[in-house]
Amino acid sequence: MKKLRFSFNYAEYSFFVSGSYVPEEKEVLYDKNGDPGHPGSSSEFDLEHIEIIEGDLLSLIVEVQESIINVKDSKSDFYIKMLEAADREFFNE
Repeated sequence: MKKLRFSFNYAEYSFFVSGSYVPEEKEVLYDKNGDPGHPGSSSEFDLEHIEIIEGDLLSLIVEVQESIINVKDSKSDFYIKMLEAADREFFNE
C-alpha cells in the first residue's frame, strides 16, 4: 500500500485527491517450484481526501449519484476515472 496525492479530471470537474493505493496483482497459476499459485486482484484506491478544484459541487453530486445508480453492482464511472488516475500516478513515480 502506498499513499498517493494527485489531481484528475472527470467530465467538466477537476479534483485533487489523496488516499491509499494498492496496485494490481497479476494471477499466478503456478509458483516456480510447481506449487499452486494465487488469484490476481485489481488495483484499489481508498479515498481519504477529495477537493474540488474546478466545477460545481451540487452538479457533481447529482452526476455521481446518477452514475452509481446506473451501474448498480459495478464500479461507477467516477471511481473508474479516479482509479485510472491513481494507476498513472503510481506507475509514473
